[in-house]
Amino acid sequence: MKRVRMLLFAMGIACALLLVCTAAIAQDTAIDVSGTWTIHSRGEEGKEAEQTVMLKQSGTALTGHFKGPHQSGAVSGEVTGNHVYFMTKTREVLHFRGVYENGEMHGTVGIRGKTGTWTATRTEPASK
Repeated sequence: MKRVRMLLFAMGIACALLLVCTAAIAQDTAIDVSGTWTIHSRGEEGKEAEQTVMLKQSGTALTGHFKGPHQSGAVSGEVTGNHVYFMTKTREVLHFRGVYENGEMHGTVGIRGKTGTWTATRTEPASK
């Protein structure tokens, strides 16, 4: 009888761990930010710009292409939970950090030690 209780207790612990791990994995890949996004950014001096980024998400990894008013190039980054990070591979590297909420993204953007804010709306979902 004592063995049966120990076995049931061990199985209960194993099931609990499995549920926790499954929830953690699901949370890391729950969102998909693939598609074309229009970004509106505002720098420290109040200067505004509009950019476009096409993102492709594979698991938590992001790749794609960035197009701004003065430069364009590839992007790479990652998604963790609802947190998004990507950087441009351009002459002046931009670092976008933010969150995905209610179908939009927003956060801070960094360039040459300065920061600003950005918001993005998806203009096209990812092509299948």
